[in-house]
Amino acid sequence: YLKKHGHEILEHNYKTKYYEIDIVSQKNGKLYFTEVKYRKNTKYGAPLEMITSKKQEQMKFAAGCYLKTHPAYKKAECVLAAAAVSGPDFEIEDWFEI
Repeated sequence: YLKKHGHEILEHNYKTKYYEIDIVSQKNGKLYFTEVKYRKNTKYGAPLEMITSKKQEQMKFAAGCYLKTHPAYKKAECVLAAAAVSGPDFEIEDWFEI
């Protein structure tokens, strides 16, 4: 989805001892940190309901840490984003900037 919309994927499932970032991508000089939420179905709620304020704080922390360890992107404009994925075929329902 992101590639189709002009993003260059820099990292996928980037993990450290302290944080995880699902996708780091770049487009038009901006650095995107995308949290992917998956649900098989909506029985227990929509995927994006899991992007709580606490989760957003974790995302900000992870993005800040990533920038400290990747100085090449230090001056990039950073954007937090979320993607909702569902179903057995992992179809993307929505992607948006937070």
